[in-house]
Amino acid sequence: MSTPAITTYAKDLTGWQRWQVDYRYGALYMFPPPDVGASINALRAQYDPKSQAFCDAHISLTVPFSGPVTPSNWAALQARLKRACFDVTYGPVHRWPGGVGVVLLVEPADTIRQMIDTLEGADGLKESPPRRPDFTPHMTIAEFVSADESAALFEVLSATVSGGRFRCTRLSYAVPDEDFHFTERACLHLTDGSTG
Repeated sequence: MSTPAITTYAKDLTGWQRWQVDYRYGALYMFPPPDVGASINALRAQYDPKSQAFCDAHISLTVPFSGPVTPSNWAALQARLKRACFDVTYGPVHRWPGGVGVVLLVEPADTIRQMIDTLEGADGLKESPPRRPDFTPHMTIAEFVSADESAALFEVLSATVSGGRFRCTRLSYAVPDEDFHFTERACLHLTDGSTG
């Protein structure tokens, strides 16, 4: 498992909104493999370029870290992550509750939620504000859209996007730069299942 090669975090937060500042020290994500990511990123770029400019297609796994990630924080995460690789299915297209936003639901939701609970109990995350209890694992296609745009987009995509499957073998620690664009800085590898 790699250790975060973090030397600096964004220092100039000019123009960042309050919710963006909360993500200054990054969080853990599941990024789909390049072939899957490319197709979802193309949808995001077409229907919500603002969101795509922030981060490639992903499944959010943790709340943001409360401060810089230390070697101790990373070791705590490594110690907690004792899970074998598993298959993730994505789709169908789903209109977010409340009518704003369009996402791809992901399964197995219970497995992902259990992993989230485990990770968020580690140092550096347990001090962060808690996640909403009704969190549903998903990959966002469009979030910075109106209710009317969401409805129209849902009609188009539910008829054309069928979903798919990929193997989750690693979790990514990603951090935003000054332009609030997230990149992977380190990863936690899941086991291959043969060693428990």
